Amino acid sequence: LESFADQVLVALVEVERGGQHLEPTGLTSLLRSTTRLVAEETLQAAAAGGNAIVEASPGARLGRWLRARLLRELPSCSPRQLASALLDLQALGLLDDEALLQIQREVIRCSGARAFRTRDLVAVLSGYARLGRRAEERRLLMEPLLPHAITALPTCSREDLCALLHSVATVSLHHRALLGAWA
Repeated sequence: LESFADQVLVALVEVERGGQHLEPTGLTSLLRSTTRLVAEETLQAAAAGGNAIVEASPGARLGRWLRARLLRELPSCSPRQLASALLDLQALGLLDDEALLQIQREVIRCSGARAFRTRDLVAVLSGYARLGRRAEERRLLMEPLLPHAITALPTCSREDLCALLHSVATVSLHHRALLGAWA
């Protein structure tokens, strides 16, 4: 019996063979759903006494396929889609150096074009802060976005302010202009 994730993957491969490609909106939406599916598969495997890392699971296979397609479409992604891709690829364990570099490049491009909404900027900063890397690496990823964060502070919701504060604290970021604007 084929799982739902396997059926989706087969259908997507067939669509692609037919010469059609998914748009970034569809890819990020499917990646979000796949992240939830893999989390559920991991919980079920752990409850059954199996390995909590379900690398060969149908959801993990679908996640790897979506990652490859999404990286190809990153230049067409909106800032919200970039933030979503960063968080979901990270949650799936699919955010390697290549993917992070490509996402970072597109985030910088979008921030230069002032295309970020406050919530998306905070989501990217939060995603960078949560990476399983040294604090110094995470700070380097965050620093180019800090001038935009300073500008966005007056429009931040309480939740966004809390997330931004947590992100800055997580990496022990000492940025005088940001802290001054915060005060």
